[in-house]
Amino acid sequence: MRRIPLVFLTVFALASTAAFAASDDKGPKTGYFEVKTTLVEMLGEEGANKLSETLEPDKHLRWQLFVPSTYSADDPPGVIVFVSANRRGGPARTWNDTLESRNLIWIGLNHAGGAMPVMERILTAIIAPLVLRGDYEIDFSRIYIAGHSDGGQVASMVMMSKPEQFRGGIYLGAAEAWGDEAPPKIELIRENRHAFLIGANDDELKEMQRVFNRYTKAGVENAKLIRMRNNQNSWPAGEFLGRAIDHLDDRDRPAASSD
Repeated sequence: MRRIPLVFLTVFALASTAAFAASDDKGPKTGYFEVKTTLVEMLGEEGANKLSETLEPDKHLRWQLFVPSTYSADDPPGVIVFVSANRRGGPARTWNDTLESRNLIWIGLNHAGGAMPVMERILTAIIAPLVLRGDYEIDFSRIYIAGHSDGGQVASMVMMSKPEQFRGGIYLGAAEAWGDEAPPKIELIRENRHAFLIGANDDELKEMQRVFNRYTKAGVENAKLIRMRNNQNSWPAGEFLGRAIDHLDDRDRPAASSD
C-alpha cells in the first residue's frame, strides 16, 4: 500500500450534541443491525465542514453494528472499530459468541473497502465511536481498532495517528510499519497493545513478521504475533479473535511474543 501522510484529528472536540436513535422504547438496541448517518449529523455543520476535504459532509454512511445481548450501562462494553477490506463492515456471525463473552460492541462501515480512498477510511474509523454517543455507555479504556487484509494496513495507520483514542489494535492478515524513523506518537503506541494475526502458511507471513519485528525493535513490548491454522488470507476462527482480544485486555503484563 502506498505510504501517505497520517491525519491528526480531534474529532470529539468537533462533535455536536446530536445523538443517534439506535434505541427504542425497550432500551438500547442489541444484536446485529445497521445505523445510517452523515458527517453533518455526527459532527454538526461546522465540524463536518472542517473535514470536508476528506469526506463529503452529506455523504450517507452506513454502519454495521453488533451489540451484545447482555449490554448494560452498569457494565459498559468496550468497542472494536473495524476497517473492512470489502463492502461488509460487520463481524463474521461465528464471532458473535466471542464478542458477547468479551463484552464488546463491534462497529464497521458498510459499502467501503479498498475502493474507498485511504484518507476516508482513516477518518471514518476515527469517528466511528461517535455513532454510539447518546445511546450506549462504553468503556473508553477498551476502544480498539481492527482491520482485515488492506483494512489491517489502514487500521495500523489509524493506530499510528490516534494511539490516544485506540488502546489496542488487531491486524488480520496485513499491517503497515513505519520507516526508519518512528512515528511522532511512538510513546503512546508503546503503551497500547497490539495483536498481529496471520495464517501459518499465508503468503504475507514474512511481511507480517517484518512489521511485528519493527514494532518490537521500537520498544513496543505489548505486541503479539499469532499464527493461525489456515493457509490463506481469510478471517480467523472465533478462537483466534478471542486470543487477540484477551491479549489487548491483559494490560497487567508486557507480552512481546509470537505463537
